[in-house]
Amino acid sequence: MVFVYPQGAWAGSAGTFITLAANIAVMAPGTTIGAAHPVDASGQNISGDEREKITNFSVGIIKNIAQTRGRNAEWAAKAVESSVAATAKEALDEKVIDFVPMT
Repeated sequence: MVFVYPQGAWAGSAGTFITLAANIAVMAPGTTIGAAHPVDASGQNISGDEREKITNFSVGIIKNIAQTRGRNAEWAAKAVESSVAATAKEALDEKVIDFVPMT
């Protein structure tokens, strides 16, 4: 189980992959998920053919993870390709996570 908490916390980059891979994915109100576009080890952009190769491979990985857990694979792909992000409510509505607890 992954619980993105407390308010203001985020599951970005690798946290997006980890959250999607959980058997149960929960986000507290006021949290965010997404923006998982690949960057190099220093956080800088990757350029050229290497960027395309790593991005495409990462999309394949995250779609497999999402499909395995019955989550929205198309949203997951956009999180990698376009650094899409979502609030807890949006993630629940998009079937990216399983639950948002009441505050």
